[in-house]
Amino acid sequence: MSRTKIDALTPEQEQSLAAYREEWLRVGRSCEPANRAEAERVFVAMYAALGKPAPKVWWCDGPATGSLVRAILRANLWANLEVNLDANLRANLWANLRVNVWDNLGANLRDNLWGNLWDNLRDNLWDNLEANLGASVYWPFRGRHEAYWTAYYSWPDMAIRPMHTEEQRERLGWWLTLARSCGWWQPYENIVFACEPPSKQSVDENGRLHCADGPAMVCRDGWEVYAWHNVRVERAVIMDDPATWTLADIMAEQNAEVRRVKLERFGGERLRNHATLRQQDDTGRLYELAVPGDDEPCVFVDVENSTPEPDGTFKRYCLMVPPTTRTCTEGVAWTFGLSPTEYVLAAQT
Repeated sequence: MSRTKIDALTPEQEQSLAAYREEWLRVGRSCEPANRAEAERVFVAMYAALGKPAPKVWWCDGPATGSLVRAILRANLWANLEVNLDANLRANLWANLRVNVWDNLGANLRDNLWGNLWDNLRDNLWDNLEANLGASVYWPFRGRHEAYWTAYYSWPDMAIRPMHTEEQRERLGWWLTLARSCGWWQPYENIVFACEPPSKQSVDENGRLHCADGPAMVCRDGWEVYAWHNVRVERAVIMDDPATWTLADIMAEQNAEVRRVKLERFGGERLRNHATLRQQDDTGRLYELAVPGDDEPCVFVDVENSTPEPDGTFKRYCLMVPPTTRTCTEGVAWTFGLSPTEYVLAAQT
């Protein structure tokens, strides 16, 4: 006999959901050292579930060092268990847990949880790292940065009503433990390479990898990642003095995203001197700047911070917006992920 599907959360469950999301954001961004004993306990259990003997665990200070060690030892490594382990211990588990959630929750509530846990945590943890690190080093399993799916499947079973079998809870618990206990990892026949989490992760107000005066991420092996609002850049883009740049230097940058970062760092006053006013309203001014060799102009808003500095003055900011932006209000709303109407209503409250 099928169970009645639940379509809404109680106020207490809404509070629990928000707290759980914040807890896993903290876990995913944590720079605490790995709990090696806990992670190794899970690796042993996972290998036993595959009928394999307990593996040796080779700990690395970061994914760059780990990739180098793997490359050096590649000729002596036995079969890569990534596909086997992923198919048997993660993909099958996902499929079963997904059925459980669908059998117990109505569509609206599933969408609510998906947005609050899966999408929110994936955007802030996995996608952040994938965009900035995935092209540099490959690791199939991401430890703390996989918290999005473990949170999505564990919370309703814990906070709404029991949905999973004991075996499913045990196996989901392995991934939850790894999300709390280690960084990236990769399994082979007799060995697991596991990484310590980064020693520093810096994000902006929207949770994107960002640091304006140094590396946004530092790994324990010394590997650094520089990023500006989730755009990965070379060290010089962050650490060089933009006062030494010329507009011609910036426009010569071939990567459009990096060029946008450089323009933001170039400075509002200098930008305005080269740009054409497109529109202005109560929010600020919208400018456009021709880009040689590009069909679309560079468009930015010039706005004043509503919060005064300690000396009573108000800082002005230039923020890059899409070339199709028609008004300053539309551009500022876009930087917050809002429509112009939503932004105006939010500004009034």
